[in-house]
Amino acid sequence: MSEKAKKVCFAILPLAGEFEDVYHFGIQEAAHSRGYLCERIDQDAFAAGPILQTIIRRLVIADLVIVDLSEPNPNTYYELGIVHALGTPVIAIARSTERIPFDFRDQSVLVYRQIGELRQQLEREISEIEAHAPQTSPVLQAVPSLDRVPKSELNELERRFKETKVPA
Repeated sequence: MSEKAKKVCFAILPLAGEFEDVYHFGIQEAAHSRGYLCERIDQDAFAAGPILQTIIRRLVIADLVIVDLSEPNPNTYYELGIVHALGTPVIAIARSTERIPFDFRDQSVLVYRQIGELRQQLEREISEIEAHAPQTSPVLQAVPSLDRVPKSELNELERRFKETKVPA
């Protein structure tokens, strides 16, 4: 499978140094093993333009999102809210459930102690998501009649946007 044909996994996690290994050896390796191109916002390829617009564009095109809720982080919660509104499948992970926000405590969270364990758990969870019907986000569970735009239409709109964007 070529890089362009790969599915996209977007990782949401604090950008602190302690999460580097979690991303590279846990999240990214698990995603790659299941055929995903794994990205996060601080990678150089996404540096152009306002950061919030860049994040939202990346979340819109993602086929899967993995979010680490180990540390309370407003940016993480904000991006997770966007993902839920989009209805994109999401896998939440955390080192423990002690710091999981109240609103999210009834959602499934993979708890990991070691990065090797995390990678194995993520590989299994990604396989489960691919084998079964897509997850329904809490937003769509609460409001099932909410009108959703198919991802193919969003991708087409993004392509047209790029074509018509006027250079600064």
